[in-house]
Amino acid sequence: MLTGALLGLCGLLGLALGPGCHSVPPPADPVPTEASAALGEAQVLLRSAGPAQPDAEVLAREAAERAARLAPDWVAPRRMLDDLDRTELLSVETLRRHLIERSATPDDAGLHYLVGRLRGRAGGDDFRRALELDPGLAWAHHGVAWDASARGRFDQAVARERSALARARDTWERSYFTSALARFLVARGQPDAARALLQERLTQAEVRPADRITLSVQAVLIGFDMLDRAVRYSSYARGLELLRDEELADAEVDRLVRRMRQVGSKDDPDELELQAALSSLGGSARDRWRAEILLDRSPTPLALGLLERSFEERSLSGPSGPLLRAARFAAAQFEPAVEGWLADLPTVVLDEDGLPRDARLREVVLRTRRLALDAKQGGGDVDGTPTPFGPPERLAELGEALNDAGWFRESRSVAGWLAVHDLDRALAIETRALAGQELIESLRRLIYDLDLGPKRDVASASRRPTPEGSSGAANAARADDAVRVVRRIDDLDDLLAAMAPLFSRANQSLGGETDVERVRTMLSHSPRMAYGPVGALIHPGPRFSATDQAQGRGTDGASVPGLAKEMDRLARFALVGQVLGGGGPDAAVLTRLSAVERTGTHLGVPWGGTVVWCEGADVLGRASRAGARISGAALHEGYWVDIDAVREDLRLWEALRRSFDSGDVDRDRARVERVLATRGLTVSGSAKSRRQQRRSTTALLDESQRVRLAILEDRAEPGEFLGHVDLDELVHVTAVHEEGHLTDRSRFLPLGKNLGGAFNFLVQAGFSPRGIVEQLEYRAQLVALCAARDPRIPLAQILDAAEPGGGSATAHGAAYRELFVDWLATLERLYDRDAGRFPELDAEHTLAHQLHHLDPERVREVSRALAKARGMARD
Repeated sequence: MLTGALLGLCGLLGLALGPGCHSVPPPADPVPTEASAALGEAQVLLRSAGPAQPDAEVLAREAAERAARLAPDWVAPRRMLDDLDRTELLSVETLRRHLIERSATPDDAGLHYLVGRLRGRAGGDDFRRALELDPGLAWAHHGVAWDASARGRFDQAVARERSALARARDTWERSYFTSALARFLVARGQPDAARALLQERLTQAEVRPADRITLSVQAVLIGFDMLDRAVRYSSYARGLELLRDEELADAEVDRLVRRMRQVGSKDDPDELELQAALSSLGGSARDRWRAEILLDRSPTPLALGLLERSFEERSLSGPSGPLLRAARFAAAQFEPAVEGWLADLPTVVLDEDGLPRDARLREVVLRTRRLALDAKQGGGDVDGTPTPFGPPERLAELGEALNDAGWFRESRSVAGWLAVHDLDRALAIETRALAGQELIESLRRLIYDLDLGPKRDVASASRRPTPEGSSGAANAARADDAVRVVRRIDDLDDLLAAMAPLFSRANQSLGGETDVERVRTMLSHSPRMAYGPVGALIHPGPRFSATDQAQGRGTDGASVPGLAKEMDRLARFALVGQVLGGGGPDAAVLTRLSAVERTGTHLGVPWGGTVVWCEGADVLGRASRAGARISGAALHEGYWVDIDAVREDLRLWEALRRSFDSGDVDRDRARVERVLATRGLTVSGSAKSRRQQRRSTTALLDESQRVRLAILEDRAEPGEFLGHVDLDELVHVTAVHEEGHLTDRSRFLPLGKNLGGAFNFLVQAGFSPRGIVEQLEYRAQLVALCAARDPRIPLAQILDAAEPGGGSATAHGAAYRELFVDWLATLERLYDRDAGRFPELDAEHTLAHQLHHLDPERVREVSRALAKARGMARD
């Protein structure tokens, strides 16, 4: 009797049940077999969607509609149809339709779920209403679980997702809810339980092949993030199996291989098994990773063919950046490699003559052109052997210039061709290049192993000892001994000490100090920038600034010693530091293009400092390893920008343009016009309610992409219906954001003269370290909104972060969401004051869904009004 009463009470209090009190749900009614099969067909089609299958989404929609007709009360196919609308950027219209349908059938629990899903952070009440209407609806439980997770209530999320899983109606739902439950378990700090849950589901015969792949990839990725090395290595082995045997989507290949290369395996130290697994099946992502791994190991002409095929399969304009350059060198296309790379650079890193500002890179271009000219004029021969590249001396000079510039992969390619004519000099170039590559690889492994925790044994950091009999072997052995002395990496001192033997070994071929103790002493004396209790940064160099001189670090313009000097010799830029609550010391290493002094003014506030332009990361920092996309950051005396990361942003713009270019011009133009005609949701109710609805920011439904699409439409040339955004402009937007950080330095430093302003800033930040960082990001992006050539580009970045699940692992996400709320309120205030200045807007609809109608100057006007209200504008 007591047990029955308790279960009854649990049923009555179902909405408040925690993980320890559940009623046993009745078995869910399975959906018709034909409906389940139709949905499965749609999912398979969506996995194959891409340039090679242009009709896949159309066929998937037909299959999902068939499933919905066969099972009218089943939410899953209706949900998929909503997702297909989203690929067309029509989710606002979908939500509008669902709201009308819900008004007609207010007791439809499925509609409440679908509405809540589209409303994002504001959808919690809809999910709970769905659950009240139909406690047996699995998707209602899932919606409540999602809402709890979004609010950081992971215990509740786990409990509710278990309820969803218990009520699933077909095999796909059971797989989907299992995947969601695993994510919530990881968020609750139980990766072991999550991995076990996935593995148990994978043993069940009913799991479909596509779902089996999805769950398997998820289990492997969870294993990579666990501290147990045995689990990490077994996950690596399972990753190899998936790559060998399964037709993975490109995104799945990318996630797997990126993490596999970070984690590594004692059984595959040279990544030979990984290369073999990638080659077992076709695909553009596989080709791209094979090319990168091949070039990391040794020069090979195969890499160029793989890269070109990869981009052809994805219908892209062509590969670019350092990877393509290295592949062309490996194929002996020296001049096309350098000239193509030069043409792909933004103008900010070039001099007036179109050559790189950096002297070492400039020398590479000049040496390459001289070599090409000699070859065109007739290279002649050496002892009867033809020399297609001109005199061997010219080839050797290029190889040495490449090493000086830190282009080690390219230098090894040149050495291979030089060996035919001058073996000794070719070996000298190869040895130096290999030492540079080995050093970077050792640093990467050292930094990535920090994710295992502070107590790790760093003896594994140097994995490739110098062969016996080679120059400096005795000292290398001492270096190995020195590594074993350091047993923990708890702080920056430990990290620098662990780096010492790596530099010592490499310097035997690169030149420089080779004694381990002297290298350790030199690194330990690297100048530091201290930020009180918040953290510290090893000075990245390459030169001291006027601020450094004022603060006693070194003479303005002088080279920074220690780690910065060692990195400068590699043509690298290293950020090595430790922040409060950041998980211990960390580092990122980037390839440097140039370092220049720049000054300017934004909002009437001067800024200035050292700007370091980089091109690709050899070692990713912790936030990037966690999935954040970071294209730049400000330091107290300047900022850095990663051009290669900005190229990734450019590819997203290209992908958006390509998604509206099916080849049928009239159809595609109509699709664009339909998307850009969107006015948002109709507001209703009392004046107060209408005002709240009008300025809502909780469900943007891809407004960021509509803003981008509007920009592309504005820039269409005659005969086009969509134009382009170029690399120069995206680099400019990134730079202006970082310059915004430097204007705050001008506002608040020195503190002795700006105590009032600094105190007000700390009040806004809530006197917390994270609050300070978020406020700085807020202000920097607001500067970009005011000062960018087209402020709609930084506006789209803000909208990305304001989407449910948007933002990143950095402070940008929260900062941008707060900024957007304030920006939209400012827009509304200006509209209420003078609606005639904004004829593009309609007060009867939500403002957040009409921003793509604003022109650049209207966006700038709103942004400057907000900057003035925040006391940031002096002009």
